[in-house]
Amino acid sequence: MRRAGGRLVLAGVAPRLARHLHVAGLLGRFEVCGTADEAVARVREPYGGERGEQG
Repeated sequence: MRRAGGRLVLAGVAPRLARHLHVAGLLGRFEVCGTADEAVARVREPYGGERGEQG
């Protein structure tokens, strides 16, 4: 998706799913936000590269 200029932002990720993504080495491949509103705001900002933090 990044090669095509897109991005994927996950919102409201449950702790169990976050652990699974971390163990699989995938958590850093997504932008993760605490709420849908935060995710929408993140998508509206210019893409600045890797994020992957809970936020």
